[in-house]
This record gives sequence, C-alpha cells and structure tokens, in this order.
Amino acid sequence: MIAYMQNGEKLKPDHGYPVRLIIPGYIGGRMIKWLSKIKITTKESDNFYHFRDNRILPPHVDEKLADTENWWEKPEYIFNELNINSAVTSPAHDEYISCNYESNSNEKDYLVKGYAYTGGGRKITRCEISLNGGYTWELCEIHRPSKPTEYGKHWTWVKFSKVVERSRLVESSEIICRAWDESNNTQPRDLTWNLMGMGNNPQFRVKTTEVAFEGKRFVRCEHPTEPGTLKGGWMGNTAGQWEPVIEQLDGQRAGEEIDLTVREKHKREVVSIASTPETKVVGVKPSLEAQERMESPKSTIPANAKYYTEEEVAQHNSEEDCWIIVKGKVYDTNAYLKEGLHPGGNASITMNAGEDTTEDFEAVHSAKAWKQLEPYYIGEVGVKPSSSSHTSDVTSSIASSVGEVAKEVKEKEKKNKKMYPPTPTTGNVDLVKHWQENKDVYGDVVLGEEAEALAFDRMWAGASHPVDDAKNPRGCSAKKWIPLKIEKKVPLSHDCILLRLQLESPEHQVGMPVGQHLYLRGEWKGRKVMRAYTPSSLNGTLGAVEFVIKIYFSGANENYPEGGALTQYLNQLNEGDTIDVKGPIGHIVYENGGKLIIDKKVRPKPVKKMTLMGGGTGVAPMLQLIVAILSDPKDETEIVFIYANKSEKDVLLKYTLDRLEREHPKRFRMHYLISKAMDNSYESDITKGRMQVGRISKKIIGLQGFDASKDGTSVAVMCGPPAFEEDTCIPALKELGFVDDDIIRY
Repeated sequence: MIAYMQNGEKLKPDHGYPVRLIIPGYIGGRMIKWLSKIKITTKESDNFYHFRDNRILPPHVDEKLADTENWWEKPEYIFNELNINSAVTSPAHDEYISCNYESNSNEKDYLVKGYAYTGGGRKITRCEISLNGGYTWELCEIHRPSKPTEYGKHWTWVKFSKVVERSRLVESSEIICRAWDESNNTQPRDLTWNLMGMGNNPQFRVKTTEVAFEGKRFVRCEHPTEPGTLKGGWMGNTAGQWEPVIEQLDGQRAGEEIDLTVREKHKREVVSIASTPETKVVGVKPSLEAQERMESPKSTIPANAKYYTEEEVAQHNSEEDCWIIVKGKVYDTNAYLKEGLHPGGNASITMNAGEDTTEDFEAVHSAKAWKQLEPYYIGEVGVKPSSSSHTSDVTSSIASSVGEVAKEVKEKEKKNKKMYPPTPTTGNVDLVKHWQENKDVYGDVVLGEEAEALAFDRMWAGASHPVDDAKNPRGCSAKKWIPLKIEKKVPLSHDCILLRLQLESPEHQVGMPVGQHLYLRGEWKGRKVMRAYTPSSLNGTLGAVEFVIKIYFSGANENYPEGGALTQYLNQLNEGDTIDVKGPIGHIVYENGGKLIIDKKVRPKPVKKMTLMGGGTGVAPMLQLIVAILSDPKDETEIVFIYANKSEKDVLLKYTLDRLEREHPKRFRMHYLISKAMDNSYESDITKGRMQVGRISKKIIGLQGFDASKDGTSVAVMCGPPAFEEDTCIPALKELGFVDDDIIRY
C-alpha cells in the first residue's frame, strides 16, 4: 500500500513524508520511506541495503566472516516477515506502584497491560505473563482492535491485560510476558546476539524492586531499555552500551523441580530511597493541585459490574447517544447532557463520544468533577476477570491514581533544531524586552503594537475572504488531536504573545463556525493540561490559525502563585515546535445577518443589537464575533463592547479594538473599565469617557449597553470569570429587563 497519512494525520518526515510504502506483516525496513518512484523488475533488488541490512545471521558470524564468506547474499537469512513479539506497557519504565494494601483496600490489585504482534497475517492466539521467572505462566485477556480480513488475515497488533494482586508484585523480582500465534510460534526465553542486532524477540522482562519512601511501600519497575538513544533500563544505562544480560540461564526452566537455593538468589532487599542520596528521588509527594487533579473516580469495581468492550462503547458515539471511558470505567452521559449543565456546553462532552477521554478529562477537571461522574457509571471496559484471579474489588486500571509516586519529568533534547534562549518564567516578566535583548537569536522581529497592527491586517483580510468548503478542506477535527507546528511566535506586550499555527497546506481552513473555539493541549510539570481558546483569525485566513495568548507567570499574582499551567507551557515553546489542537467545539454559532444559534436552536428573530461584556482574556471570543459582523457589509447588527480589566497593563488588543471602533463608528462602540488606574497611559481615554475607573455594574451596563427588547432582537453576551458573570452581570441584566433567553454565556 502507498500511505500518506498515519492515524488520521499527515505523515511526519521521520515516518516518510510525503508518501511511503506499507506492507502488512513485514518488517519496517521493507516499507520504503520518502517514496519517489516505483520500478518493477524481473530480478531481485541490487540495492546495497537490501543485502547489508535486514538479515538475521547466525551468532558466530561477525562482520569479517560475513564479508569473507559472503553471508550477506545467502537468501535463507533474509528478514522479511515479522517474527512474534510482545511487550509490557503497564507498568511503565520507572513507574512506582504503591503497594500499601494492608492499610488501603484500593491498592489490592493492579492491571498489567501490554501488546503483541506477529507477521504473515497470523493470529495471536494467547498472551501470558509470569511472576516467578517463567516457572509458571498465566493467561491474559486479549483485546483485538479489528476483525480479520475476508481472507482470515490478522494485521493489527493486539492488547492484553491481566489483573494481579499487588502483594505478588512485592514478592516477585520481575514481570515477564510472551505471546503465541496460530502456528504455535512463541518467544524464546533468552536473547541471542546477531551481527545486525535484528529480530531479537525474547520474552519481555520488567525488573521490579521493592522500595520504601516516607514510610510507604512501592514497587519500582524497570524496562530493559528506553526508546531510541535515551538512557535507562536494566540492560544498561548508557545508550549504545547495552549488555545482553542472560541471567535466566541459571534459573529454573518450566517443568523443572523448584530449587529454593536458586530462588533465594533473587530475593531482594528493600531499598529506602529517602536514605540513599545518590538515588534520584522520583517519589516526590504530589502537590495539592496535582492530588486534586489526579483524584480518581470510585476505584473499586462492584461485584455485579457489567463489562463492555471498546467496540461496544464506540457504538455510542453521537450527540444523541454518548458514552465515554474514563480510567477504564464506562459512563452513560445522556441523562447529564439532557440537563445541559456542563459549563463548556454539551459539545465539550460529545466531542469524545464513544472514546476513551481519560487524558482530556484529567487535564481540565477537579475532584468535584470526578464525583459528578459517579451517578453515570454503568460498567467497566474489558472482560470480566475469571474466578482464578481471586479478585472481588478490582482497582482502577490506571496506575497513576492518588497515592502513586509522581514520575520525574524528563526533558528531551531535540536535535537539528534552532536553539532559543530560555524564556523568563517567574515574576514580573517583560516578553518584549526579552525579545529585544536576544535579537541575535530571534532576529529583527516586529514586536508589540506594530506586530498587533500586522496581525489586524491578516485578520481582516481573512475575515473578508470567502471560503469554499470544496476547495478549502478543514484543518482541525473535533474528534481527534492534531499537532500543528508553530509558524510564528511574537510578543504583543509584556505578558501576551501571538501564536500562528501552520495548517496542513496553504489551502486549508481552520473550519470553525463563529462563536466556537479550539482546545490546545500540552504538558506542564508532569501532567497533561488543556484549555479552550478562541482564535483571533477566521476561516478565511487560509493555511494558518492565529491565537492571542496572555501568559500567567508563576509568582506574578499572589492569589495564583503557580500561574497558569497551559499558558506557561505555551510560552516555553518556540517556532518549529508543535501544539496539539482539537475542535471546533462550543454551543454558540453566529451566522451573519444576526442569525444566532444556541445549543443548535436558532433564535426566532435575527439579533439587531448586542451588548458584549468581557473580562480579561474574555476579549478573544468577543473579538471573533465583532470581526465577523463588521467584516460583512450586509450585516447591520450594532455592537457595544464593555471590556473590564484590573489595570491599564492588563488591557489586551487595545489597538485592534480601537481601530475597529474608529473604522466602524456607526455599528461598533467600545467602553473600557479598569479596577485601578496604575499609570497615565490611557489618560486621554479616561478624559473622553471611553475608559473609566471602576467595576462593571448595573449602572454601567444600563448607561453603556443597549436596552432589553421585548421581541428578542437585543441580547447580552458575556465571557469572563464566574464571579464576573454570575455575581454581577447576570443579576444586573435581569434587573434591566433581560430575560434568560436573551442572556448568553460563552
């Protein structure tokens, strides 16, 4: 097959962009990357690497012997079809499993997980694990992500899992896995060296060590090696210097009588990582915020729990029928969706309908949200464990629940990439000054208000550009995360940046209705974080999507000493890095001419007047709405925007808003509010009455906003902190005569 995408995403250069070959069941070395032409011949390829690579030569053959005796061209040693292999994924490398089951019933059991595959389209028939050095083996449950082809071929990898008691992990020195296929091929016990280092598929071993930390017991897990050139693994800690450790040759083989003296050799001492200075202490107690984020749903499984396969859950994948998976548990959210109580709208849930949303859920929800899940629990993912597992209350299948030792964050150096100076991270940061002081790296880049002016021109040109869905495919998806490369990163102020993300091609549009937003996702301090952002660009800005991001630095605000997790993550990225994007999502859609759709219901009459109220970063969705209306000469909707901030320096996009008002005085008017005047930077605006010192109130809304209407043609739209909306704006609007249907919250 010729492939140009992988997992719904365009191939990356490392994977063969723009196109590559795929041969099911074959080794990767036969699947040519960066394919430019195909030539059909009557003879075998004479390519150098066809002979000098992808060969499994006998262990006695070294490079000299291979050359002198021409082993390279012996056809019986060619490596084409994959051989059978398997590996453990849970526990992960350097994972610490909490094993305090005597005092915590939630730490009774653990779910070992892994994957297996084989070549030739053969079926994986069984997967097994051993906790006693391979003396006895235990069958695992197998999950098959796809059905065989019409010819009975099995081309996909399988996943396996097995519930084990954590007390057994404490007693064991390793977890071993192996797989079998329908030809009764299985993995050898030991590694066999060969010249090319290819095709080695011994039983996969995870070494375990009991450790004590802060009075608690953990089992540290170590895989054989780390991926690529990363350091780590029990086979050796230096990349390129691994040793083929074959310690099992002295151990018991299956069927042999157990020799207790040999078993005694593997008995381990308990390591106290608190008292070993040279040991990396990865068992750091999570912060209070992290503990709240990691708070799991009910960790035990009811005795009468129902079990659903991933395929069964995937059938409930619509807005009308929505199930989700969180930490191995299945939730039927339909009753909750009918109530319409989710702060982000129903679409925030239905975008993950039928899928495992654990990562996204953990990234944005607090312990309160975990509790709210419980009434909608309907069962577990997988197959009900057999009675031989001796479990009645199986714990969560995710090992990173509260009580697990937090993993050490590992920074990976990126090769062949421009190096940027580290951006400031704490206190009163001035990003514009930082860029100016590092011109030798960033170049002579337009910054501040000048950069905002250029962004305005791009935004307006895009808003005025018609989009043809047939010619301009959508660059984002509401069902999957798509990594987008940072094309430009420019500071607009001391704590505000513009990010321009590159879409798949210059013809792609972001594909987002006005009124909706996109999710950005990253990782900060060892955990996934995500947040909804409204782009400053519209669909007509082809080939890219732009965001204006305010960075909340740690130490800059005493009320939020840790700052904003995602914004600090975004600030550390540079041009060339990628950001995960998902969407569009949202419950508001505006179609030009005053047509407003809320939760898929079209308002009876077109809107003629809009009173917009935004606080801080709530300016972003308001700007999108303002630009969409003003860029359409046929749209006669009038707008007032009351924009509240703490001080002058917190006002975002003032150049853009002032220019829109200046160029469209009949249809758009601005009114700024600042809680406290810190300098005289906007003294002229205060004198003219465009800005005033104070907080938003009923009086200000009544004076500056439009009156309520009896026919529903005047609406109030708001976006800001909960206190801004719930404690002030909504009560004030109701007193001013606005009915619930005319009060709209982002």
